[in-house]
Amino acid sequence: MSQEPDAGSTSGAGCDTSDMILVHGLLRHVYQAAPELIAQVPDGDTVRAGAVADHLEFLNRFLHNHHRSEDLVLWDELAARSPGCALHVGLMKRQHEGVADVIGRMEPVIASWRSSGSTADRERIGELLQELNGLLFHHLGDEETRILPVISATWTQEEWERLGKHAQKGMQPKQLMVVIGFMLESMTPEQRDELLRSAPKVMRVVYRLYGRRVFRSYRSRAYGLTS
Repeated sequence: MSQEPDAGSTSGAGCDTSDMILVHGLLRHVYQAAPELIAQVPDGDTVRAGAVADHLEFLNRFLHNHHRSEDLVLWDELAARSPGCALHVGLMKRQHEGVADVIGRMEPVIASWRSSGSTADRERIGELLQELNGLLFHHLGDEETRILPVISATWTQEEWERLGKHAQKGMQPKQLMVVIGFMLESMTPEQRDELLRSAPKVMRVVYRLYGRRVFRSYRSRAYGLTS
């Protein structure tokens, strides 16, 4: 009698982790642009400060949820399955804690800036964003070189896709469209063409008829564009 494979079985292991590279590209794209976006808000302009504050809070929630999903789905299983990767898993956890600490210190300043539009709040957010970007970009590079190769060799595609499903829990359709929009914006033309070719037809249609409009509206408000 055949037996069901264990939950941690690597039978049929080998998965495509390139979707994580695209998420990392999205994060680099939006966070790299954020300090200049902050700096362009005129002193005392609470309307623009509020719009940019909304954008920063959206980015920080997305990043927190992304890291939280990795914390719950990836690290312990990876360390158990690939003991040689335990030191790298420990590094990933510490880097997540560092990123979360900066976001936690940023939150009250964003709330204050939203209502004050003050120079001091704006400059403090800019400083914290620079600190965050230093930690985040270093972490993304470490994850790409130390973690993803191990996962791609030892996890099945079904196991890997659990992470994406977990990360999307609780995300509203409009929020998902904004994420997809920024992801497409962050890609090279070749990456964009490949993604659009491989994406399910229903997703392509939904984004073309609904998502693109949602994204453009969001981006116009966040970036202060007139069209």
